[in-house]
Amino acid sequence: MEYKFPVMAFGRNIDKAADSIISLSPMATEFILSSPSQNALVAVSNYCNKYSFDHLMTVGTPLLPNVDKIIQLAPDYVIVQTPLSEVDKVKLEHNGIMVLQLNAPTSFDDVKEIYRSVTALTHGS
Repeated sequence: MEYKFPVMAFGRNIDKAADSIISLSPMATEFILSSPSQNALVAVSNYCNKYSFDHLMTVGTPLLPNVDKIIQLAPDYVIVQTPLSEVDKVKLEHNGIMVLQLNAPTSFDDVKEIYRSVTALTHGS
């Protein structure tokens, strides 16, 4: 199957398929784990750890992410629901890591769009 890029996901232009994704949002983690993108997930927030994702590393909390550890893991994308501080966001993006903002869904269409965006990160359109 051929994947087509670029695509729009989370309001950003995605030029290439993700090899690795970090989720700092329990909601995003659930979406990723239920999508074709699940194999790209390499780390999650400490709040996700309660779900016993033994195979995934933890990288802090949504409000206090371990930015240095995230940079060391070198993911293509970090998905957040709680906005990062501007300092953390700039540091990640300066290191080539795109930060994607997940907005809380308010309708079923929003849920479908989140799932589409998560899948688009690794599978394009």
